[in-house]
Amino acid sequence: MERFSVLAVGTMISIILARMLMPRDFGGVAILMIFINLAQIFVVAGFNTALIQ
Repeated sequence: MERFSVLAVGTMISIILARMLMPRDFGGVAILMIFINLAQIFVVAGFNTALIQ
């Protein structure tokens, strides 16, 4: 349920940003979100614990 709500909110924010921003600006935001999501995958996979050790 939590995962679904996070995805739903993220989708709604993306739709709102797509309506408000110009295509070039939205592309920049999309690229930034890709890097943020990749970093979040490393954190969830335990990268922070491995980094501390």
